[in-house]
Amino acid sequence: MGALLLPEVIPVAAGVLAYSIVCLLFSLLLIWLVWVHRERGSYVAMLGYFTFLSTLASIIQQIHTIVDWRNIKIDQYNTAAANHGSIVVAVAGPSTGLDLALFFVRTLPPAALLGPPWSP
Repeated sequence: MGALLLPEVIPVAAGVLAYSIVCLLFSLLLIWLVWVHRERGSYVAMLGYFTFLSTLASIIQQIHTIVDWRNIKIDQYNTAAANHGSIVVAVAGPSTGLDLALFFVRTLPPAALLGPPWSP
């Protein structure tokens, strides 16, 4: 187990996590409503699926950050120092490992829904 957040920050982190859980519940509600109305393949359903996936990844990342804050920041510093000028660092920041994977899970679904920028 790593180093937790500072005690002064834990109430704020708990509030953000609680808000994210409420957002996850509303995403589930949207998916359930779309499912009941037999609109499983509609754009609204796809928005619900991607929102659920993105919010779930965000909650996982928040818990990971709360539990292992100090080690994550040390790894990010070392990555930024070792990969100065890298495209991945420019796009995703100095995240590594699980945080980098969760960043792409949270970022790519909305882009996939919109399609390529050259499509009409």
